[in-house]
Amino acid sequence: MKLHKKIGIAVIAASVPLFSCSDLTVPESVTVKSEGAKYGFPLGSTEFKISEKFSAQKVQDAINSSSANLTVYEFNPENSGDSIIEYIMEYQVERKEIATTSLKTTIQSLPDGAPETAVEAAKNAAIDAFIAEVPQTNGKYVYTADRLSATIDTGLNFKSIFDSFASSDDEDGGSETSERTDYSDIFNKIGFTGVKAYAYIDKDGIDSDIKFIGRIDVKGSDTEAATPYNLVNATLNPVSAVDETPDLASLADDNGVILTDFVSNTEQYPMSAELNGDNMTAFINGEEVGGLYVKHEKVIIDYELTPSIEFDNEDEVRAFLEAMLDENAESATATVSIILRFPLKLKIIEDIVIDDLLDFAGSAQEGDLLNRDDGEDGSDFDEYSDFIENINCEYKFTNGMNLDFSAKISSNTVDGEKFFEDKSIEFDGEEHSFSMDKSEISKIMSKSPFTPAISATISKTTSDEDDFIRITRDASFGAWAVFNLTTGGSAEVWNSEDSGE
Repeated sequence: MKLHKKIGIAVIAASVPLFSCSDLTVPESVTVKSEGAKYGFPLGSTEFKISEKFSAQKVQDAINSSSANLTVYEFNPENSGDSIIEYIMEYQVERKEIATTSLKTTIQSLPDGAPETAVEAAKNAAIDAFIAEVPQTNGKYVYTADRLSATIDTGLNFKSIFDSFASSDDEDGGSETSERTDYSDIFNKIGFTGVKAYAYIDKDGIDSDIKFIGRIDVKGSDTEAATPYNLVNATLNPVSAVDETPDLASLADDNGVILTDFVSNTEQYPMSAELNGDNMTAFINGEEVGGLYVKHEKVIIDYELTPSIEFDNEDEVRAFLEAMLDENAESATATVSIILRFPLKLKIIEDIVIDDLLDFAGSAQEGDLLNRDDGEDGSDFDEYSDFIENINCEYKFTNGMNLDFSAKISSNTVDGEKFFEDKSIEFDGEEHSFSMDKSEISKIMSKSPFTPAISATISKTTSDEDDFIRITRDASFGAWAVFNLTTGGSAEVWNSEDSGE
């Protein structure tokens, strides 16, 4: 409801009973006198903990939107609110049989209907010939199986994941009738650091030790021109199979938080290899284009791993080969999994400008702050300019993220003229205010729409390690602002001539 209607209706409603039960004459006009009445017009407000805004579930939902089969947990081995927000992301690349195609082909080449004795004889002969070729080292048989290789599109899209946090509507704020501005490009100005990656290659159906030589790479495209980010060169440093990958679901509490430091306790939770974290970090940051990090829209795992199995004696080799050729026996398999440890530790590589901070947080006021229609004639309001004693803006901003914020409240422009000059604001968690002068009040009352906004700049950080920003679990962000209109003096709110009576 418009301000002058609020005042007029209130006065008239209070006067009607008086006139109806007395001999008083209805006046030709009604004038209201007000001293210090305050009307508040909220610009918007938001308050949240960063750990809630970027919870594992919300990251998981964003990942699910990119169709990736990846599971996310929060990781807090220190069990402290002062620790950096970290995620554990688990991706099972694939499960493959450990076998030798040439040996299987020898048996499969027998004609259909061959006598069972002939099949068994051929199988034994093939196994004997194969064992004769298996090299021995220090009295042990070292068997090399077929190379395991694949190029797998994980379905993971880091660009869409980051975009979803910047362009989707906030479930707890914002308008039901409009969408927020797309701020997704700001993530091209953010670089992460300290990402760790681990490989777990667990074996099943075999007890012997297995080492793998080869490589594991990650790429942002499945084209030949895509730059591979090498995560492990297992040819120079063979990696070992483990009995099983840690059961992360059992390590997580009901809130999806893992408190056990399984990545450090390799005695209890052995891993195949710690991958190249620097290359994984570089891949997540994306391709550097014009000084910005353009995030990858695909995550392609490309690997070639050749299993090398060590047997203590010939009987172990024979038992393994016989099981491989028996369709009813359990096959020896290897499952490749990659686990990321992703801390919210970042740097700002270019100043980030957010034109409307409350819109970015999903809680902005829409339309004219005084609820007038766009372009509405302000003459009705303008007559109350002298009645308005003061317009001031009260605000409070809390920045617990260690980001270098600067901000201001800005006015929109109508008819080529701003309602007021930009006002710098503080980000110190304290309440502050500033007032409008008479000329600014007159503009606000006489023109519409009046749509002030809070803009913010997050300043670029240096490349020094100490200048990386650490987002902790207890970090919070809060913002609210309200324009207060205080009345003083008197103003006519009803006139019989104007009303047609």
